[in-house]
Amino acid sequence: MNTFFRRHRLIVLLVLAFALSWYPWVVGLIRGRASGPNPLGSFVAAIIVIAIAALILLWWTCGLIWLFAGIAALLFRPNEPIRSSPP
Repeated sequence: MNTFFRRHRLIVLLVLAFALSWYPWVVGLIRGRASGPNPLGSFVAAIIVIAIAALILLWWTCGLIWLFAGIAALLFRPNEPIRSSPP
């Protein structure tokens, strides 16, 4: 999957954009209701491809352990605002 994604990012983007754009129409056909394409399908596909590319880049540069440590730090950070010292 990793090497396929690196070599064929545009193909992955186009397939995802097509699938995410036209799934409401397929579901509508199955249910017997008319519906059109999802206008945000291309945007969501681009976000997914960018996120996967960023994760692969981070994995390649830092290693898997540091990648998980960074994600855990973002997910489980305390909900306190950053306090600055008074002037």
